[in-house]
Amino acid sequence: MTHGDELDAAVKFSPWLAQLGGGACLLVMWLNRVVNACRRAFDLPFWSLANYLKPRLGNADGAWVESCTALVEDRSGRLSLCSWTPAEQASARKEAMEVAA
Repeated sequence: MTHGDELDAAVKFSPWLAQLGGGACLLVMWLNRVVNACRRAFDLPFWSLANYLKPRLGNADGAWVESCTALVEDRSGRLSLCSWTPAEQASARKEAMEVAA
């Protein structure tokens, strides 16, 4: 499995820029967890801070982490888009809550 950033010229040739972007990404992911913990407390659905911020920062391309999708190649070389549906996400959250209790 590879990530698209490995092919990005800015990441390959500007390591400090990659470090800055990585730090910003970690901050957004942490904030997203905090925001969604609060939303769960009020029985609200998942909300992606990254998806909210990207169009406002001029980078509107989605990533598989935020969209819960992945491009998968099977053994015969066929590519398909797999999606983790909101119903599957809710089921996984419910199972995690039951395990934690």
